[in-house]
Amino acid sequence: MDLINNKKLRIGDILKIAISLFKTNWKIIFFINLIIFLPINIVTSVITAKMPNDYLEILRDSVLTQTIPASLSLYSGVMLLVLLFFAPLARIAMFFIANETANKAEFNLNAILEKTFSKWKYLFIASLAWILVIYISALLFIIPAIYFSVCYIFYVQVLASSADKNGFKVLAYSRALVKRKWFQTSFTIIFFIALKYLVEFLLLYVFALLPVSRILGVVYSTTASFLECFIHLCYAVWFLNIDAFYKKESAK
Repeated sequence: MDLINNKKLRIGDILKIAISLFKTNWKIIFFINLIIFLPINIVTSVITAKMPNDYLEILRDSVLTQTIPASLSLYSGVMLLVLLFFAPLARIAMFFIANETANKAEFNLNAILEKTFSKWKYLFIASLAWILVIYISALLFIIPAIYFSVCYIFYVQVLASSADKNGFKVLAYSRALVKRKWFQTSFTIIFFIALKYLVEFLLLYVFALLPVSRILGVVYSTTASFLECFIHLCYAVWFLNIDAFYKKESAK
């Protein structure tokens, strides 16, 4: 972890540190994952069970009839909540694990959860600011949306690390970290996205060999989110490294 403040990390370095963090703290990560994702995965499973099997057919009929089934509306709403609030909570928790380890501070599950949920109301504001900028940019043109998506990749970590930054200030600081190395950041993001989908594909392949059931669906979703915490740790380590050198350069 000493490398975070003393060396500009490459992808291999980030992975090595994240693997060490995951191995050391897997029990805490497991219970954080259960607390944050298991309830939402159960709700999602109940909703999807009430939906017809052909999801594309639902979408086609919705367009043709200009009506949206209640199950589809509910499912979309739950997925939006996961994207904007529940998944970022996991990213905040992984940040605190990485940050406390980097600072050589002792911590336990309760301490990480307390710090994570203390950011809830600020996360709500920051996520709304994020979605406002990204979706308005996407409506205007896709290129600005891509540009801002990369610039704001660290908005959750900035929120977790700061006591005085929220809303658009979080976005501005993330952009300041990224703007001088936008293309390098983009390629690293693509790598982590590819790694995430590779893990999900392998996990799906394993679960596809098992009998289909609602309970198994919940187990799959919860296992996938648990493994995705490793990716969140990678982003946390990456952010801590970039932020440390940004502050050093700004102080000169």
